Amino acid sequence: MLSAIFRKTIALPTAGGYAFFLIEHILYFKADNKDAILICIETDVCRVFKSLKELETSLSSCGFLRIRRDVLLNTINIKTVSKDGSIILTTGETVHPSREKAKAVEQYLKDYYYI
Repeated sequence: MLSAIFRKTIALPTAGGYAFFLIEHILYFKADNKDAILICIETDVCRVFKSLKELETSLSSCGFLRIRRDVLLNTINIKTVSKDGSIILTTGETVHPSREKAKAVEQYLKDYYYI
């Protein structure tokens, strides 16, 4: 089995079976009841039959970070972080960490990205 560090694609359960996605193309997952909605760079949006908690557990070693109760962010696609904590993605979309997660998000980025 490949280590998470070397994994470039993941297979996710969808309505049509398993779909394969390049990790670097995933922007974030958004909770939708017990499932998740996958948002990709290429404007792919699809329902994934996994909970955000399951995805967080599986993908935390691949650079995914829970920034809100309902959003699991792929930190690879962060372009900038503003002084107020807003995160601008490579697509220009802005996401905002919750107040409860803001300090943890800031610490994660300092630990893994800031030099």
